[in-house]
Amino acid sequence: MPDISTFLGNAVGVTHMGTFPGSTIPNNQTVKGALQALETAVEGGSSGDALNDADGDTSVEVERGTDDDTIRLTANGTDVSTLTDTESSIVTVGGGFLMGVSDTNLGGFGLPGAGVFAELGTVRAINGAVDFGGAIASANLINDTATGEQYGVIANNAAGVLVLYEDTTGSQTRWLLPNTVHAMIASVNDVPVMSLNDQGGDVRSVTIQNGASAAGETTELRFQELSSNGSNYVGLKAPDTVATDVVWTLPDADGQKGQVLSTNGAGTTSWVTQGLTPSGEQATNFTATPNVLNLVDTTAGPVTVTPPSSPAPGDRFGVSDSRANAATNNITVDFVTAGDNFHAASVNYNLSADREAVEFVYADSIVGWIVQ
Repeated sequence: MPDISTFLGNAVGVTHMGTFPGSTIPNNQTVKGALQALETAVEGGSSGDALNDADGDTSVEVERGTDDDTIRLTANGTDVSTLTDTESSIVTVGGGFLMGVSDTNLGGFGLPGAGVFAELGTVRAINGAVDFGGAIASANLINDTATGEQYGVIANNAAGVLVLYEDTTGSQTRWLLPNTVHAMIASVNDVPVMSLNDQGGDVRSVTIQNGASAAGETTELRFQELSSNGSNYVGLKAPDTVATDVVWTLPDADGQKGQVLSTNGAGTTSWVTQGLTPSGEQATNFTATPNVLNLVDTTAGPVTVTPPSSPAPGDRFGVSDSRANAATNNITVDFVTAGDNFHAASVNYNLSADREAVEFVYADSIVGWIVQ
């Protein structure tokens, strides 16, 4: 008996286990009664069962009420995460973030205000579509004390607006999701500037919008130089008035040197060889200017034309008898002295007919210049 008494921690002759500081095993239980209470607590469970810390304000709790079907993680007396058969959520206390997932809500966003979390917006799945709903005052945005700017997510279901940023003056950069026009629109200072559109079928478009009314203020598409080189740019813009919609389809490959982009009048473009523009007349020997039609006056006598120096494949120049005297006073294009071939031979070309005009194109170092 003394050995059993020592093992149980009780005096000889005592008929119960005495008192326990916790609540799981009732006081004054027999050994069997104490073990039964422990088994019931571990295996049976009941509404409100929890694992608590010393002061009871942090716990993992199963079913706060009868048939609650909820598991809660509580810190400092506040539920920070809940799990149910239909939804779950995570809240960072004081950190300004709330996320929730349920049968209809894909996610929520929130900020703490006045000690509680204020929901800034939810993302809901409705018949397979995504809808932004909820609303909140700008007072609940995050303030950046360094820049004086405010950041946040504000959803306005009626207008289909999701505000991503707001500064101290109230101007906003918005992504709009209007359900009826199948477009996502970006706006600055509440003025639409760009939209991503579903035109129906497999047609998609990106539209640069404009809210101005003054002449010359159509929106510009700018391409900036490397930031290390400065802040200059090149750009494109629409005219103030467009009579009808037009879209130009680009060629499927690059053109040849000197070619220009031309349209067929129906929106399809291609690379074409542009006609040479006439230059000023020359009445004495000269070196031809590339990519122009060099006019030659042989009224006073024959004229020798030297081809452009250091030609590259695709370079062009033209020669024309502008005064109709070439039959009397020839025009000689001197390829030999220039060290260039003409049709793969070291020969010159003579214009010997009145009003004769010839265009030359450089092929390569072997073939040299050829007649276009």
